[in-house]
Amino acid sequence: MPGVRRSARPSANRFVAVAFALAAVFAAWFICVEPPASSACPIAMPNPLRARFTNSDIVAVARVGDSVAVWKQSEATLASTELHLTSRLKGEGKEKVVNLQHLVWSSSEVQATEYAKDDVVLVFLRRVEKGDDYISADGERGIQKLPEGDLKVYVRRIEELAAIMQGEKPDEAALGEWLVRCAEEPATRWEGAYDLAFNVSRFEDPPDEEEEAAGEEEEEPGAESSEVEAAAPETAEDGSGQSVGNSSAEPAGVAESANAGADGQVVIDLPVNPQAAPPVDFAALLTPAQKERLMTTLLNAEELNDGEQLLIRLVGAWKDERLVPFLLKHLARTADKPRYEAEDMMRIVAHTLGDQTLIKFAASYSRTAQYHDLYANNLPDNDDEIDPEATAEERAAFKQELAEQKAAAVEALFQRSGKVRHFLALADQPQKP
Repeated sequence: MPGVRRSARPSANRFVAVAFALAAVFAAWFICVEPPASSACPIAMPNPLRARFTNSDIVAVARVGDSVAVWKQSEATLASTELHLTSRLKGEGKEKVVNLQHLVWSSSEVQATEYAKDDVVLVFLRRVEKGDDYISADGERGIQKLPEGDLKVYVRRIEELAAIMQGEKPDEAALGEWLVRCAEEPATRWEGAYDLAFNVSRFEDPPDEEEEAAGEEEEEPGAESSEVEAAAPETAEDGSGQSVGNSSAEPAGVAESANAGADGQVVIDLPVNPQAAPPVDFAALLTPAQKERLMTTLLNAEELNDGEQLLIRLVGAWKDERLVPFLLKHLARTADKPRYEAEDMMRIVAHTLGDQTLIKFAASYSRTAQYHDLYANNLPDNDDEIDPEATAEERAAFKQELAEQKAAAVEALFQRSGKVRHFLALADQPQKP
């Protein structure tokens, strides 16, 4: 409810002014028109290592140097930070020090830079079109502060990738093997699994019988259904479950046209840097030996993080029965607080067993699952969040809305947890189709 909750983050209008003023610097990023902490802001997933390497002018290990403020407005500061390159992995220049331009937010709700002076970081940089400075080639993983062991793994994989990419047309089999090696290492698992799982589709859910029955009742007698359907653009799902259109590994260019806004700010049309699709369907090129290596990697994993979730999507399509006890074990471990990934795990178990009861149950779960509880941490805890100038009616309405949101969060978790436990009970006595 506008005007009731006190905001501790920069307003949308102030952020838009800052974003437009700095558009030329950050045009390579997916830029929101809301503050970074806003739930209305679309999520820009990071591009995988292969795409970040391709999109970068410089890839290097660097030591963070001094920073200076270049420009300030409200809570936003455009900073310039020295990066002392200690090991260059891509880029033919001879400079030992480059300047990184980046935004720093002073608001307590917005995370500032994740690195400090003298930190050792892995950097993926693009040169600013007009000037000698650089920006991060990826808004999420363009500057990575890694444990020493993980950094060594990344350096080895990047050196291997650089060798593969030297030719005019990189060898697809060599790239596929490189992705498998990435997926085998915990440090780079997400990087390899992303491209391997990119073109793998989820199992198709059966139709909702209740919806079909309702549709038949509403249909008028003698009415003929049209066989002509509007053509939809082809999309592919990335590793996060988001739908993305045809995309390219090539970086988006900066729009050259600029107009003066009403407030005198320079407005530049921002291009969107899309998710980089792999150049080929690497999953289709995997050999039996490579598939077994990936399966072994997943089955040996104790925790299921982002990389393992992508591996589940990949190997789940193979209907290997070894996955069933593995996934049921992890479903049981997370039954108290199941998250989005439970949908994929239930679906894979059901289709691998060929159990129609489980298949229908998993499809129903996916259609009805609510996740209000996953956002409950963003809800205010007390009346301190209410604007002191709000009217009594506004304060009462705000409290009522807040109570309803918290109740919805509790109910969503209760329903998902109960259904996951029901699925586990059904899976102990699978029924043949």
